[in-house]
Amino acid sequence: RILLTMGTSGGGKSTFINAMIGVIGQNNIGELRTDQLFARFELGNLLGKTVLIGNDVPSDFLLKPGATKLKSMVAGDPMSAEIKGVTGQISVKGDFNIAIASNTVVCVNIDQDLEAWRRRILPLIFSKPKPKKKDTGLLKKILDQEKSGVLNWMLDGLDALRKDNFHFALNEKLSNQRDDFLMASRAPEIFVEDCLEEREGAKLTKEMVTKSYHEYCKERDWPMGSRKSYPGRIAAKIEHLFGIYVSHNIKAEGKEDGQVKGWHGVGVKGADM
Repeated sequence: RILLTMGTSGGGKSTFINAMIGVIGQNNIGELRTDQLFARFELGNLLGKTVLIGNDVPSDFLLKPGATKLKSMVAGDPMSAEIKGVTGQISVKGDFNIAIASNTVVCVNIDQDLEAWRRRILPLIFSKPKPKKKDTGLLKKILDQEKSGVLNWMLDGLDALRKDNFHFALNEKLSNQRDDFLMASRAPEIFVEDCLEEREGAKLTKEMVTKSYHEYCKERDWPMGSRKSYPGRIAAKIEHLFGIYVSHNIKAEGKEDGQVKGWHGVGVKGADM
């Protein structure tokens, strides 16, 4: 699975991840770099590692092209890898454990594979406020004084998973958090479904749609996504839902001359435009 910890800055995410590293052992840990997963030797460099860590990652970490490989990397799928100095390719089983930590809400590029991500994502939201006084020595205290207890806690979890045939059961709260994460990842498409409608005589400029989309995401505390991707995703969803293509001759509000890109026959629900 892909453990995804998100939430409050200074709320304990990195301490949690680093405590796990301290027990598992640094030699068993690999750095997860989604922007490099399609590079020639990246997968080969991770051979022998049992846990891949992405710590303090930005919101677009799972939007990088290489992020699509993560599904195979945790699902037991066979993958090809190359090792520097070794001729040819070797077969690698995708049985990595992955943990990602971010202070912001990350989103993933879902392309007809919503259920595949739903099966693989384990969200863990840190929502408590940042402590007024940070204990800078907390990690050292945990590893010096409680390391055996952390290991026993991990072994108890392993035993419970074995008894349940490695079925990761999420309670209602975690299930809702996972679904909210997946919805945030589909924010451009959901925005079109929720907020736009086909209406005769209506018109929308791209600028107006972007402003409405920004407000929509802000209300839900969702990331807007990459500025390079969400405008195209919104346009594609409008085309798919209404069969209406981007026009280059929309008259901008408040301007006598000049035309901009937008849509004829598409309006904001409940608004006179």
